[in-house]
Amino acid sequence: MGLLKKLLGVPQVTVTTELRPGTYQPSEPRACDVLLREATEHKKIGNWPAAIQCLRRAYADIGTGSIIYPIETYLRLPMYLFESGQKEEAWQEFHSLLRLTLSHKETALRYFDLAAVLDKMRLCMQRNKQPAQAIKFGVTSYLCHSLARYHQSKQYASDPYISKRFQEYTTDEAIKSAVRTLVHKAKMDDRADCIEGFIRAELATFPADLDIGQLATRVERLLAP
Repeated sequence: MGLLKKLLGVPQVTVTTELRPGTYQPSEPRACDVLLREATEHKKIGNWPAAIQCLRRAYADIGTGSIIYPIETYLRLPMYLFESGQKEEAWQEFHSLLRLTLSHKETALRYFDLAAVLDKMRLCMQRNKQPAQAIKFGVTSYLCHSLARYHQSKQYASDPYISKRFQEYTTDEAIKSAVRTLVHKAKMDDRADCIEGFIRAELATFPADLDIGQLATRVERLLAP
């Protein structure tokens, strides 16, 4: 499951995260908003085919408009596919979203969205009882989120709150807490120190871009028996 193997296509729409202010919401709900709500209702009763169909129709409608929807909107599809047992299809959708987010020109936005996608991949691996893979995606997500906060702090250098958020997210205590949670669930507590060291070393390279594929491979090596 190479991170950037040949991917299936996804609707060519712009996605965003917390960096952007609230988007305009029309007084009358668009078809896509209705379909997104219907997808939720179908999910609640376990009607996965209908839920997935609603999501695909919603994405198609979103692609015809100008309203920006967050990455979380698009992460619903691979999660629904995974929960319905269509794991290979889910993984293809995750890879499609990775490719899409890597195309973002705004650096902080790119890494915030990458972090969100990778964290959902971590969750899927955790639920699939593949703890080492969960750690790999968890560490990669943490570093992407850290780099996003770094670039955001530079972009809004005059805002002390944003700068403080980056500093708090990358303290030794924060790193230790994130790593210990990951390795404990995987019963690989003996790898905690080396993973913490790995993260600190990567943080020291900021603002250099992260090569997601290479990063994941290097984490896998740390976890190898």
